[in-house]
Amino acid sequence: MPKGQWLDTAQVPADRAFLSGPNVEAVETGKVLERIIRDAIASESPPGTPAWRVATLYQAYLQGDGASFSGQQRVKDGLAEISSIATREQVALFMADPFSHSIVGAYVWIDPGNPSRREITIDQEFFHQGALGLPDRDAYLADDKVGMRSAYRDYVADTFKRIGYDGSQGRANAIVRFETALAAAMWDEARRRDRTLNYTPMTFEALQAYAPGFDWVTFLDAMGATDPRSVILRQNSGVQAAARLVGETPLEVLKDYLAFHWVNNHWTYLQPDLRIPAERFFLEWVARVGERSPAEARARRTITQHLGGDLARLWVDANFPRQDRDRSEALGKALIAATRSWLADAEWLDEQTRALSLKKLEGFTLKIGAPDRYPSVPEDAVSDDLYQSVRALILAARMNEFRGVGTPLPPEYWYGIQPYTVDAANSPDQRALTVSAAVIRRALESNDPAQWFAGGFVVGHEIGHSFDDQGAKFDPDGVLRPWWSTETRARYDAEVAKLAEQIAVWEPIPGAVMKPEQVMGEAIGDLIGMKLAEQALDEYLADHPEQQGTDSNGFTVKQRFFLAYAQSFRTVWKPGALREYMASSYHPPGEFRVNGVVRNIDGWYEAFDIRPEHPLYLAAEDRVRL
Repeated sequence: MPKGQWLDTAQVPADRAFLSGPNVEAVETGKVLERIIRDAIASESPPGTPAWRVATLYQAYLQGDGASFSGQQRVKDGLAEISSIATREQVALFMADPFSHSIVGAYVWIDPGNPSRREITIDQEFFHQGALGLPDRDAYLADDKVGMRSAYRDYVADTFKRIGYDGSQGRANAIVRFETALAAAMWDEARRRDRTLNYTPMTFEALQAYAPGFDWVTFLDAMGATDPRSVILRQNSGVQAAARLVGETPLEVLKDYLAFHWVNNHWTYLQPDLRIPAERFFLEWVARVGERSPAEARARRTITQHLGGDLARLWVDANFPRQDRDRSEALGKALIAATRSWLADAEWLDEQTRALSLKKLEGFTLKIGAPDRYPSVPEDAVSDDLYQSVRALILAARMNEFRGVGTPLPPEYWYGIQPYTVDAANSPDQRALTVSAAVIRRALESNDPAQWFAGGFVVGHEIGHSFDDQGAKFDPDGVLRPWWSTETRARYDAEVAKLAEQIAVWEPIPGAVMKPEQVMGEAIGDLIGMKLAEQALDEYLADHPEQQGTDSNGFTVKQRFFLAYAQSFRTVWKPGALREYMASSYHPPGEFRVNGVVRNIDGWYEAFDIRPEHPLYLAAEDRVRL
């Protein structure tokens, strides 16, 4: 394809804010999943099997285009319950419902100070619920979000009017004031990233004394923690302020907050008079896309969200043969070997910290491709009632999660992704790297070592997170504690400071630059990931010199390697989407994930004969030497 042709011709799908290399893969994977689901429907599998559950839930969604009579009835019942609330204890009880908004989330995860056990974690970043109605804290506080706030206030007032509440504008104003106060007390992106700041273990009694105003006993009991002894606080001062606000805010405002979000959190299940205004607000101001996805895509997302393991079984059977599993494992081993070489030669490591870092590497569990086991699903959770099925699946997952308090994380656990998800993850407390088959699909399909190891960058990136500014805080046993020498820390910080100076002048939009503290972890992961992928390619070519020739276009293996990496992050944006991405994402935009990385890699200069007169040239002494 001629230079620039993809960027000039690629069209962002109507239901997406941007299109990038991973998004293209996700769209293609979605088509495969759609075929698998259709095959599950046609198979008429026996009740209780993965294929039956997938087919049943999918068809239940399509039957009403997402709308659900039982969901609509639950909205009415919930509004009646909220109306009858007379105490703050009842507020806390209702906040524990998975379809309610809440000032905090509670879940069970590894204790960073003792990774052999899981602990109740109180957090202001959570998945099924939310504390705010707008996408993030900046939406309430930033000068350039006035239009969004005004649209939100109008939407809240309109919702109250449609469900028959009087004084709708006053109720909306009070809710926005309450949420603005919550947002002001929340942590910004940089503080939320800091693993040390986000680790405050305490007894349950200490939590009640530290964050009064909220009924923690009632809330956690309803979540599934019937006798909590201890907890871990993330964003401790934000949680404390949120609890205080609950104690200070008039009960009627709290009830209105619950009522609005109860309706809003059910909007996909509702009748048109409530669904369409909510849909319009969501698409325009939250998702920043032009159109709602087709019903089939939404039904498929419901499956991936709530029956992800079932769908994964079917996907693996059809799309991940033994040879792909073997190639995945080989790629992982090659990147681990490259990491060993990188650590052995890294100039910023002193010998004591180098030995510990190599020990940390040996303790990694690399989960690549697909898991061998999947979580079970309760027999009676899925039926032809969409809403009741989704609710039952959420509650069953929560119950199973809270049973794990005080126990280790099961070794088969895959962190946050499925084999068909175009993504990867690092859990430094678990000492586990999870890389899906889908995210390395291109590598698995290619016999070109350039493509193979460019795809392996994803593995290297996740390994890099174990040595980025946050992952490096976890020692070889996965414990959050200082373990580097003073000398190593000083050298490392000096290199990170150089990278921060580079990021601070990245300008994706004229006049808008990146925040180093927001994207530093991902930028380090990208840089280390590319160095490891290049190291793995070099070690491979040393053993296979016959593959060092040029291709039909005259590109060397190394040139093809860097070009494949660049192509994987090419991106086109809808108007306004890039600015929103910069405000909320921990990843730099694709252009800077490429150009901002390669100019720090000596092999790129050699591959393309980059000289001082070239725009991306960086003097050797200014390159980041991590």
